[in-house]
Amino acid sequence: MKKILISTLAAATLLGSVGLATAHDGSMRHGQRGSGGFGPGFDFAAADADSNGKVTQAEIEALAQTRFEAADTDGNGSLSAEELTAQSQAQKAERAAQRRAAMVERMDQNGDGELSFDEMQAARTATPMDRMFQRLDTDSDGALSEAELDAAKERFAERSNKRGEPGGKRPHRMGDGR
Repeated sequence: MKKILISTLAAATLLGSVGLATAHDGSMRHGQRGSGGFGPGFDFAAADADSNGKVTQAEIEALAQTRFEAADTDGNGSLSAEELTAQSQAQKAERAAQRRAAMVERMDQNGDGELSFDEMQAARTATPMDRMFQRLDTDSDGALSEAELDAAKERFAERSNKRGEPGGKRPHRMGDGR
């Protein structure tokens, strides 16, 4: 019993460290709990400092410290509301830039790296089936490979699991109108 209690406390400490790392760097997404931390915002490669394919508690704590220090722009050892806001805004801008780059890549029909009015209009008037095909055709070759379909299935399964049950349906709760 004592071993189970110690193991449970060690696991809670590990999860708490990851929660702190993600809370300090602002990568926690809406709805994530601070003690979880291993959600979509967790960067395994960044945490795996020695690149051995495993993450230790010490590596997670070092990552939390590094992210904290990056946010502490005045170097006083604590984070002000302004520092937290600045870091959050920088990360938001980076995510927005990544989304926009993906949008250009997805909609750029002639491959020039820019979107013309016609390309934007074509994307707006595409049918839902056209848009789905374009999303699945990740190499933009006009055909769906087995690997592309497998990757799509994996992404769907991941999203479904986040929602609580296979198929993406949320569990029924008493009084939720269903």
